[in-house]
Amino acid sequence: MGPFIVVAFLLLLSLDSVLTKTVVSDIPLQASENVIGYALTAACVSKDARELRARIELQQDGLQEYGPSFTDLVLHVKWDSGERLHVHLTTPDTRWEVPQDLLPRPPLPLGACDLQPAESFRTFRLENSSPLAFSFTRAPFGFAVSRRSSGEVLFNSTPPIGPGSFFPLVFKDQYLEISTSLPPSASLYGLGESTRPSGLRLLPNETYTLWASDISASSRNIPLYGVHPFYTDLRENGAAHGVLFLNSNGMDASLTAVALSLRAIGGVFDLYFFAGPDPLAVVRQYTDLVGKPAPVPYWALGFHQCRWGYKTIEELRQVAANYSAAEIPLDALWSDIDYMDRYEDFTTDPVNYPAEEMRDFVAGLHEADQHYVVIIDPGIKVEAGYPAYEDGLLADVFVRYPNGTPALGQVWPGPVHYPDFVMHPGTVDYWEKQLAAFHQVVPYDGLWIDMNEASNFCSAVHCALPDRPHPGSITDCFLDCSDENATTLDVPPYRLNILGDHHSLGTKTIPMSALHHGGVPAYNVHNLYGFAEGRATHLALRNISGKRPFVLSRSTFSGAGAWAAHWSGDNTATWDDLRYSLVSILNMGLFGVPHVGADICGFVGTTSEELCLRWIQAGSMYPFSRDHSDIKAEPQELYRWPSVTVAARASLALRYRLLPFLYTLTFRAHRTGEPIARPLFMEVPGDPRARAIDAQFLLGPGLLVSPVLSAGASTVDAYFPQGTWYSLVDDSRVVSPKGTREVLPAPRDTPPPVHVRGGTIVPMQQGGMTVAAARKTPFTILVALPDASTLGEHEYLRSSGPCLPGETLGFANTLLQLEPENEIPAGSAFVCAAGDLFLDGGEDLEMKVAALTSTYVTFRAAAVAGAETGVLSSLVEYGQFAEREGYIVDEVVILGVESRPKVLFVNGQPAGKDVVIKYDGEGKKLEMSHLGLPLSEPFHLRWAASTVDLPEDSGRSQQ
Repeated sequence: MGPFIVVAFLLLLSLDSVLTKTVVSDIPLQASENVIGYALTAACVSKDARELRARIELQQDGLQEYGPSFTDLVLHVKWDSGERLHVHLTTPDTRWEVPQDLLPRPPLPLGACDLQPAESFRTFRLENSSPLAFSFTRAPFGFAVSRRSSGEVLFNSTPPIGPGSFFPLVFKDQYLEISTSLPPSASLYGLGESTRPSGLRLLPNETYTLWASDISASSRNIPLYGVHPFYTDLRENGAAHGVLFLNSNGMDASLTAVALSLRAIGGVFDLYFFAGPDPLAVVRQYTDLVGKPAPVPYWALGFHQCRWGYKTIEELRQVAANYSAAEIPLDALWSDIDYMDRYEDFTTDPVNYPAEEMRDFVAGLHEADQHYVVIIDPGIKVEAGYPAYEDGLLADVFVRYPNGTPALGQVWPGPVHYPDFVMHPGTVDYWEKQLAAFHQVVPYDGLWIDMNEASNFCSAVHCALPDRPHPGSITDCFLDCSDENATTLDVPPYRLNILGDHHSLGTKTIPMSALHHGGVPAYNVHNLYGFAEGRATHLALRNISGKRPFVLSRSTFSGAGAWAAHWSGDNTATWDDLRYSLVSILNMGLFGVPHVGADICGFVGTTSEELCLRWIQAGSMYPFSRDHSDIKAEPQELYRWPSVTVAARASLALRYRLLPFLYTLTFRAHRTGEPIARPLFMEVPGDPRARAIDAQFLLGPGLLVSPVLSAGASTVDAYFPQGTWYSLVDDSRVVSPKGTREVLPAPRDTPPPVHVRGGTIVPMQQGGMTVAAARKTPFTILVALPDASTLGEHEYLRSSGPCLPGETLGFANTLLQLEPENEIPAGSAFVCAAGDLFLDGGEDLEMKVAALTSTYVTFRAAAVAGAETGVLSSLVEYGQFAEREGYIVDEVVILGVESRPKVLFVNGQPAGKDVVIKYDGEGKKLEMSHLGLPLSEPFHLRWAASTVDLPEDSGRSQQ
């Protein structure tokens, strides 16, 4: 074979015209002429030059132990958007791919073009602003994605020469492999779900298996409930990009110091590249593709109590009464499978949970502005006369064996069939019918869908009902099962690390040779099952209640955040699991699932007083906050120990005061995809010390949580990125010009250490025993001004020009109307802060800025360095909702004020005599209360060290 031809296909910005020229790629070439793998033999470009099509042909087969390779492949490359590149590689014949109706995405079809020999290609330079460039080597075939601006290679599948080399592209029926070179300094995150003691950042010399599995979350480094074949790559310079391998088949991801190899056991190569260039942008772009997170109802941000083992409805009543007596906030009580009649879905136990008593109980919760959530499993009991079973047979919605009979499994009720949520078009209607009928019996407020990997207590290719009675143990398989007719779907040539010991794919789930609608084997759709059930449940609840659904799902897939919240699963009551919970929560945020939590105090095993105390401190700041325990564990409600009661009151009091901030983060997550809880590196990607930190987390961009995670500790060694950080617990502050570590006191009778970053404005209310009660209280606007010594001119310290506004989600012209820095004395250096607030009814189906149904407020503050003189302004969009609700700003708190102001103007007039002004010199805190400002109207506050600092027109109206 002659010299290899390197062809690059680049879309770049041209100010003049379309240019054509040859560009030499810097991709390393394989020197050997004995090519193993594929070669690109022909290609063409669409007329709009945004798509490339190519023919790839096998040169020499490799890894033949996994079967023969396909001889011909078809490559499509498409710029889906300015920030997303799509690379799709498949066979000429149709193969399994993630269904479009489950995960809608831009279509792939290419405009007509005639394939030309690869040697005839030239490089195109077009009018296109895409930051990503695509190039390829012809033989062995490989491609690279790079940044147009810098030329930095982000993904390169051509094997390098020498150390760090890897196998070239492999495409077989049940084995696909693609690898990329990595710089040693790359930090990778994602590829889940699993419990990782090593932390959030992926470590080299590890293989991460992606396979939905029913296994305890305390199991380390093995696949858990969800599958997210997506990772974020943060480079040494602080730039980040993302890669999605959209494939629902089982997968291994093997990481070394210089390469990442992705191996799937079916499907196609469907790769999406997200340009970033920062971690937050990556998540926004990723959720642009897979779906923005669904909003949760406001009440779901409150505290939830659950236990497997509430044996009667009277026990639930007593739990609610005990929380009230202990003065611990509570918004929702949950029922595990205890409420069911013989563990059958859509039923109630006639003795311990009579339907009439359950309705009365739920009515009582609703009168107290509390809510009720019940568990539902996907397995439908095989029992003549059981409506859910009979309806499923009639609608023919159950997964089937190859012989046409419904696939049989076993879970809590005994023998079950599984609704085909993934492929059958009638399953959503079937599911809604069952949920609607049950809602008439028990008017639940949310649904918890569990065991949806889908779980099965039997592990076999085929099972049948036995003639013998059910044994004593529920979880031991009692069906007559056999593996005699196993196929290569049940036992593929490449074995994934299932359940930590390379078990068969069918272990504890539906057999892989079982068929979904259209003859699609479970082998292809297994990892989509929980995702599809979450979607069906969400759609059903929208129709049943007419309100915003709350669905909590154990099993997830890419895009699941658009339908459901998530919790980390069956953890254990250990200090290790408390630490792991933070990593799990942060990972799910990177996957576009922002509403996530972990079982507070631990699920399996009996917790301790100290562990439960520290866990509720940390868990009070989870996006989803729920205490849940196992039937074999001792009860662990937060009122069980006096010390835990005190810690819970204090920690949840802070959470409930922060509800407007958390709800606004929920709104932003829904609109942008941004995580609610996020790792530090997301906000400071250029800080190398932040990249391995996962014992702390941020809520939004500006609230840092540093909980105690170890036994016997009375302090926390916390890292503070560059900035000014004010404690919300003890009025202390940390000034960190370049990033610093501080040892913080962590008492047991307070919230966890929580700090607000200078530059942030946090809307708060006064708290309450429920979300509904807290929402009726006046607002406090907390303004945290940065210390000038910690900031450069590229951030918030300015001597001219506007403050950095941050991103507003309201009208585009909002920021043009809100420039408080214009009132700072001319020539003064000043610091700024920004924030926003979203308000609506809390359960509206749509969460958006709209007349009558919501109010959106933008806050901006500016002050001279030292903050002796400053101004806070708000701008309101659609104030009718806030006016109707009577929302009032009673208090404004300014942090970072170096000396007591002498003058305060409110809306252009001297503050009235009812306004109370307090100044704390030690805490550098200015408090202004009894303001009585309608939140529905713009307001304008100005403080000054003396009247000399006021402009001549201070008396003008700011309305």
